[in-house]
Amino acid sequence: MQLELREGRHVQSAGGQDLGRVREFVVKPSTREFTHVLLEKGVFFTDDRVVPIETIDRVEEDAIVLNETVDPGTLPRFVREHYTPIDEETCEKLARNEVIDTRTPVISTDGEKVGSVSEVLVNDDGQLSHLVVDLGFLSDDKVLPAHWVEKIESDGIRLAVSNTAVEPLETIT
Repeated sequence: MQLELREGRHVQSAGGQDLGRVREFVVKPSTREFTHVLLEKGVFFTDDRVVPIETIDRVEEDAIVLNETVDPGTLPRFVREHYTPIDEETCEKLARNEVIDTRTPVISTDGEKVGSVSEVLVNDDGQLSHLVVDLGFLSDDKVLPAHWVEKIESDGIRLAVSNTAVEPLETIT
């Protein structure tokens, strides 16, 4: 199904009830597949919901319409922490470089070691923005975006992507 979705577009139930507007899109990093729409309802006291892509029936000129099987009251509430793998405390530790050090293993969804961290890049807010990963002897380093990090564990960094997703990334020497 080809959908023309844009931020700000209204979302309606099959019965025509206005459910809110599209605020963001959720993409699964491992496949780059569009999976959900973040639905924003309200201005000051928002009641944001997550709408799975498969529940969209059609896109009309002025709205996105959900299929008849969707009960708007059962759409899951959006919880930022469920979509952000790194909490505030971890971000602060990252800014002080206390969580990830060089030589921390980076592991793909295949369970294979991609390489080891050679550098941690943080943005102006002290949040992880990229990891520079050493792929090994005689290989250039790769720059991995932070949203590919699924978990930071004591034994390494687990990615939400496979080893093959890392191959086309930018290399640095």
